[in-house]
Amino acid sequence: MNKLKSKDKTILIFSIALVLLMVVNLFLFLKVTRLENQFNEFFKPPEDTGLKIGDKVPDFKLSDINEKEISLKDLNDKKLLLIFTTVGCKPCIDLYDDIKELEDKHKEINIAIIVNGPLDNIKNIKQDNNFSSKVLNDSEDLTINAYKVNGFPFANLIDENSILINKGFVNSIDDLENLLNTTK
Repeated sequence: MNKLKSKDKTILIFSIALVLLMVVNLFLFLKVTRLENQFNEFFKPPEDTGLKIGDKVPDFKLSDINEKEISLKDLNDKKLLLIFTTVGCKPCIDLYDDIKELEDKHKEINIAIIVNGPLDNIKNIKQDNNFSSKVLNDSEDLTINAYKVNGFPFANLIDENSILINKGFVNSIDDLENLLNTTK
């Protein structure tokens, strides 16, 4: 048997170490991917969040920032997008600029923002964002509970006959547009 030269031994050892390192790296990658999938599955909102598409939505009576009572019937003369938010919710706050953009772009629908929180905060939301849409106070969670909203921001698209035609979590203008464009 020929003896390996010192340089050849070093290359062989380095190659074996590199292969072992790649195997360990692949193993760790697969483990992390599996853990990530389990994490995402655990924290994913249930598919049946909220009301069922095709169902008639419940009526509601909420106060606007001037404490005037507004009902579903007052807003439902054309398609209505109800956007549920809550005071202090970072994704909700981030969405307000997108809602304003949507208001300006889609005059063919009514938009109502239902906010959970103190009236003074809700007034600030309306004023700070210069919404033309109704901003409604649901500080007692009556509509949030009736519509089975379990996360924010969440939206329901309702037709003129009070039938739910689309719904979903909305975190961007793209989510809002998709909700409007993917109606059943």
